[in-house]
Parts: sequence; C-alpha cells; structure tokens
Amino acid sequence: MRDPILQPAARTVTGPVAVDQLGFTLVHEHFAFNYPGWYADATLYPYDRTKVREIGLRWLGDIRAVGVRTVVDQTPNDCVGRDPELFRELSEESGVNIICATGLYFEGGGAPQYWKSRQGGGCDIATEIAEMMIAELTSGIGRTGICAGVIKVGTSRGTITPYERQVLKAACLAQRETGAPIFTHTEGPTMGPEQATVFAEFGADPDRVAIGHMNNADRIDYFLAILEAAPGITISFDRTGVRSREYSAWTAQAIAQLIATPGKDYASRIVLSHDFVPHMPGRPSQHTQEPDRYPTFVATGFRELLLAAGVTEAQFRQMTVGNPARLYAGRR
Repeated sequence: MRDPILQPAARTVTGPVAVDQLGFTLVHEHFAFNYPGWYADATLYPYDRTKVREIGLRWLGDIRAVGVRTVVDQTPNDCVGRDPELFRELSEESGVNIICATGLYFEGGGAPQYWKSRQGGGCDIATEIAEMMIAELTSGIGRTGICAGVIKVGTSRGTITPYERQVLKAACLAQRETGAPIFTHTEGPTMGPEQATVFAEFGADPDRVAIGHMNNADRIDYFLAILEAAPGITISFDRTGVRSREYSAWTAQAIAQLIATPGKDYASRIVLSHDFVPHMPGRPSQHTQEPDRYPTFVATGFRELLLAAGVTEAQFRQMTVGNPARLYAGRR
C-alpha cells in the first residue's frame, strides 16, 4: 500500500487520513449544536462536556456497527458545539474518523457583527475570513494543534446577503490555498443554484463543493437547477430522515430518478447524511428529533428505500464512499 501521506488526504482530528481509507462517510452531523448567544444563559445551563461525550460515544458505536467509518461535524466557528479536543477523544475511543469544520453560519443564524463592523471600518473581510480559515485548516484551531478539514458556509432564505457573499468568497479563497472541500447550509429549498453560481464566479473547484440540505426540497427541478448551474458540483441530502417515512421514500425515488437521467452521471454528484443534533447546550429544547433522523438511518432504512426505488448497491456505495472521498481528493 502507498504511504497515505503521499495520497490525497483528508484532515481528521487525529491527523491526515488517505481519502481511500475514509470508507462509508456521513458528511454532515453534529455532536452538539446551538446558536450564538447561548452562552448568555450559561450561568444556569453550562456546557456539559461529559454529557456530550457520553452521547457521542453511544451513537458513534451505533454507526460503526452498521459500517460507517468517518463522520464530519459541520458546526461552524460562530455556533456552539465545535469542540475539536473532545472530537479527538471521541475518535480515538470509538475508532471512527472525525472531521471538523472551519467557517461561518448564515447571517440570520450566526454571529456576523464582528466581521460586519470590521467591514464598516474599511477592512476586506473576505480576505480576513479566508486567513482565519486557512490557519485553522493548516495550523490548527486555536492552540489545540487540531486542524479543521472542511469549510462550512451558508446563505439566508431567498437571498444571499452582502455579508454572506463575502463569506462565500472567503471560502473560495481558502479552498484555493488548501484544497479543502466546501459544504453549505441553505435555508428552505432556496439559493442552491445561486450558491453554485457564486462559487463558480469566485473560482471554487466544483468537484470540492457540496450544496446542502436537499431534503428541505420536494421538487426534482430544484436539484437539477443546482446540478446544471455548475457542472461538477455535488448536492447533499444531509437531512435524511426528516419528516415522515413517506417523505423519505419520495426522496429516495427522486434520487433514483436523478441517477437515471440519460446522459448524466448524477450518481457521482450526491452525498448523504442526517444533520443529527443529539444535544443542544442550554435550556432543555422544545425541539424533538424525528425518529428516523438518527445516524444509522442512511446505512439501514434509507438504503432499503433507495434499493426499492431502483438505486443499485454500487450507486449507494458511490454516494456514501466514493463521492465523499472525491470531495477531498478532487478530480486527479
């Protein structure tokens, strides 16, 4: 076997891993997540690292048992839950590769004021944000020495705000420097094609870009609009298990229809995950997780729905093994 360092490699929290060793990969999950401002309530509801660790080990064991070998935690810098040192502990104890993110959330859900105030003072925030991303991807997050492995960005419902456009530009600049894949958040089934267009404008490598939250949509033409906006781009069905089992069956059928498109190789442009949030720091949440939105569903129930819809085992493996690896390796 070749030296893995000489192969295209993904940056995991325990070090580089050759892309052909990532195996079955869930591209978008969380160990904990909440929104900026949570810390204002920390006097009464402090971050419980022990609880996050306990829950994380439990579901990592469950997904390993069904064949998953790599998980990407997509929590961005300005939200609560990104804990690279805990991720390293979890990875070492569970035997599952973990990749964490660098990036900023969409304007309405993140904490943009620091960067917007700098922009108001005349700073080029796209360059500054890119510098931050590059440092976290190459030198490490804070003083941990643990490198991020993906870039996470997002856009608002029905618009890409001027601030978000600068963040997307920063992601492209950081990708150009590091080769890291870009994953995105979308609000509702909106702005996916527009994101693809912006990435093309700023010179992102489409083979290393995945537009997220396709499970928010119930129109195949929305998926096609993104795939056609930037040839080579990937769409991410990363909220698998949302709503009902009937909706999951519709999604599986839509994926099968996309894959069957004559003259297209859309099986190589789809990735799957759950956007699972097992713990929200702060006051007990009113949010209830849908029963199927557990990180074993893609490998079990959703796989069965895909096969019933006409997707082959080879195509399922492409979406869960080959395509995540390609997002890290690019076309070579």
